[in-house]
Amino acid sequence: MYYEIITIIVIGVIFVVVLTEIVKAFDKKHRLKKWFVFVSLFFSGGFSTFFWWVELYQMRNWFFCWLVIFGLSFLINNYLIKWIKLKIKNK
Repeated sequence: MYYEIITIIVIGVIFVVVLTEIVKAFDKKHRLKKWFVFVSLFFSGGFSTFFWWVELYQMRNWFFCWLVIFGLSFLINNYLIKWIKLKIKNK
């Protein structure tokens, strides 16, 4: 039980670090607000950690679980970034 919880926390931290690098790569001119990056990373990290925990016990398939979680979080993050960039451009 404790092993799974520690694994989930470690994966959540790694995921947030990876998403930070993805956001930095997309935002080369630093136009995005810091609060947006924080909320986006918090949302994606929480989303991935929660679904990792749920799917871990139901599917018992780590690779597929990781793939689904990373894919969904990346898509959501990508759409959020595009939406915010559009809002910034329109101002």
